[in-house]
Amino acid sequence: MGVESEILIAPRKYSLSVSESETDWKSWIKRGFTTIVFQKVFAGDAVRLVGELRNAGIRTVYMACDLCGHNMVDACDVTIAVSSFLKKMFGRRRAGKIQVVPDGLEVSADKPKQQYRFIGTSPVKAVYVGSAFPSPEVLGMLAVLEQKVDLTIIASRYEPHLDISDASISATSAISKLEEIWKCHPLDILEKALRKCVYVGRSFRGRVSAVSQGDLQHRFVEWDKNTVATAIVEHDVALIPAFLASDHDMAKSSNRLTMFMALGMPVIASPVPSYTEIVRNGENGFIAGSRADWLNALQKLTEPGIAERIGQCARANVIETFSLKRTVETYLAVFRGDTIAAS
Repeated sequence: MGVESEILIAPRKYSLSVSESETDWKSWIKRGFTTIVFQKVFAGDAVRLVGELRNAGIRTVYMACDLCGHNMVDACDVTIAVSSFLKKMFGRRRAGKIQVVPDGLEVSADKPKQQYRFIGTSPVKAVYVGSAFPSPEVLGMLAVLEQKVDLTIIASRYEPHLDISDASISATSAISKLEEIWKCHPLDILEKALRKCVYVGRSFRGRVSAVSQGDLQHRFVEWDKNTVATAIVEHDVALIPAFLASDHDMAKSSNRLTMFMALGMPVIASPVPSYTEIVRNGENGFIAGSRADWLNALQKLTEPGIAERIGQCARANVIETFSLKRTVETYLAVFRGDTIAAS
């Protein structure tokens, strides 16, 4: 496409700062870069660096995937937001500087689902791709379907591995172990999660008494970008439950949804705004906002021909629009300063 690109900074550890590289910006100018893109950095030194680059005539772009970095939106020439809802949450006065570019497909969809079995009265093979430690609320949503599905959770394995082999382990000791792994979660959230779930080896045992008595049984498959598509299409339906308690939750990208749809999977999902912009209920997927919605959608998919019709429609609707090629073309248009229709 006539573009030369380079990753200038790739910290080994997550950081909001670019302080270690501030002294390099003059060399970037000498090397002739015309656009510098920032992602997931919004500390004060990042804002100052943006100012230096803009003063030198270099276009700056901030890529926002979460509701944070308002100062970078203000500082940069343009911001790319992953959803219309996220753009809205940054405020009306910033709207003119933000363009919406949904995430492209994150895995290859070259080998979509080919066979759709008649489920009838047999358990539905369902797959959930997300955190290896779902929130209690998400576990509760999954538990609603427990008696009707054989559930697989696909997630990255966290290191160091948490192995609480004794269910009577003290809360203090367990919280200490959890903090080593999930440092980004507030302590009260970890305590709430601990009361609901105990992770033993490869199995979650989620006590979700408010929704369903007993343990949430499932099979765990470790996330691998090279094999995840094959693992997904072995199932009958994809589930995307989400706990929507804040603007941060509502601003999610559509990438999980479009990954499933591109693979020809029938999807049942919570009403995240970026999902509802894509899903036409009962046509290319299902949006479920209540317990009854989840159960009704699942029941619908057991009817002859419904899963195949919805899965094929889902793939046809997203395979080109969210392709890597289309996404790259849109990014480049924003980098050049073009206004794109999607925003």
